[in-house]
Amino acid sequence: MIKNLNSGHQSATIQEAIDNASSGDVLQLWDWDYVETNINVTERVTIVGNSSGVSISGGWQDTVINLKTNRVKTIAISLLTFIIFFSCKTYEITLDNPIDVIADSIAGVFPPALTMHPLTQTVSSGDSVKIGTYIIEHDTTLAGIHAHITYDAELLQLDTILPGVLLTNNGINTPLFTYTIVFGQIDIFAWYLGEEGALSYVTETGHIAELYFTALNSGETLIEYDTTQCELVTPLDETISIRGVRNATVTIQ
Repeated sequence: MIKNLNSGHQSATIQEAIDNASSGDVLQLWDWDYVETNINVTERVTIVGNSSGVSISGGWQDTVINLKTNRVKTIAISLLTFIIFFSCKTYEITLDNPIDVIADSIAGVFPPALTMHPLTQTVSSGDSVKIGTYIIEHDTTLAGIHAHITYDAELLQLDTILPGVLLTNNGINTPLFTYTIVFGQIDIFAWYLGEEGALSYVTETGHIAELYFTALNSGETLIEYDTTQCELVTPLDETISIRGVRNATVTIQ
């Protein structure tokens, strides 16, 4: 069974689901081995599976998927293992994009959420470590954000913080951006106090800041949001609830 997560429509085949989809829809494949050939993808769709048991099979002479549009958004990108069988070879893709709302939702993190990218990385002592901080799928007018982030300062040394593009409205606005650092703790503040019509309207992903560290000693540290101190606010100074977070882990060898 294939479910269109936008319309709720359920289909018996992948081709039927694509034919009934609109541009931008997300199609979720339930755990099954779908034996289909010549699947014509003609819409800008996202196709995901709901578990590692999802597969699409075709014979060794069959064409399984035909991409007939240059506007295919994503095929099988999220916290899942999506297997397509061609001939006798098995191609397995396991992807997790923390700044993709579908991947976050499958991981149990729902918007509006605060995430980091990359989620994990392994480095050596003396290496540079870069972590991006983001707000995901926020659909209310946003005036400001306070992100409180903690890390093990005995393992990582914070070098600098650069502002992201959140609240800039594609470069039109110049938001205020500042931060403070106490041993193992970072407080980032970004806000824009322009006219009503110029306030930022974030509907997908907003890049808050980029954090640059140097790895000091061997060990593992979690770089994480402290949601008891993080805050999102509207122009009327109303608090917006943060529904989830995804933190980063750095392993230093």
